[in-house]
Amino acid sequence: MDNQNVSIKAQPKGIAEDGFYYGGRYPQTIANPEAEAAMSDEANELGYYRSRYDGKLYAKLYVRGEGVFSDGSPMVLGDKRYFEVQPLRWYPFAVGEGKHILVSRNVLFACAYDDKSNDWGASYLREELQNFALACLDAKTKARIVELPLDNDCVGLEVSKDGKRFVLDEQSAPWCVQAVTWDGVFLLSRAEWQGLQNDIRPFSPTDYARAMGAIEQPNGFGTGWLRTADSTETRAATFGFADEVLGELPLNTGAEVMREMGVVPVISVNLGQM
Repeated sequence: MDNQNVSIKAQPKGIAEDGFYYGGRYPQTIANPEAEAAMSDEANELGYYRSRYDGKLYAKLYVRGEGVFSDGSPMVLGDKRYFEVQPLRWYPFAVGEGKHILVSRNVLFACAYDDKSNDWGASYLREELQNFALACLDAKTKARIVELPLDNDCVGLEVSKDGKRFVLDEQSAPWCVQAVTWDGVFLLSRAEWQGLQNDIRPFSPTDYARAMGAIEQPNGFGTGWLRTADSTETRAATFGFADEVLGELPLNTGAEVMREMGVVPVISVNLGQM
């Protein structure tokens, strides 16, 4: 995908009146006390539990994050909590030849990028996103997924390390030369993130993502992975940290790949067939 050609377009076919595409379902909002008290003991084939209180499906998760949920209740490490399975909202951008790139409106979950390197093509997170799509997207959306060639090379990218800024080059940073991958479900690159309009950012984490350890900064930004490599072979680019300039393009930030960070999935679909 051309990292420099990211722009909001007119509302395409298949987009709801509120400007979002709805496709798939995923755990998001903390269950209220009444629903949690009436939760079934047995999970269904998808691993979800149905509450006798409202008939809705919920996912069970043991809290490993910090802070408070959207209902004001505190997170307690190790607590068993339930989260309502709700429709996924996707915002359209970068339209071309019937293909629409849709970015999740929220940070949906948290996980590590990989256990050793920032090679997107071989990363654990790339595989995890494929599993997410198979399990959580509806049949219509999965049938419309279109794989795109993603430019993962970051030669010439300015990064920072130990308070110093420098430009990645093939000789001193061989990990910045990465092969093109074909993906229908992926992460934004650093250039694509910077090309998003401010009304799309920030991506706030859901309660489910917060419970997994995704962080929301006081400025309203969620934090999470980008697929771009960073200043060393074991670091990948990130977005949303507090040292970013509010209202402006973010500074180049990154984190060690083994750290659990927020994830904002992106999908490529052919909405012309909807």
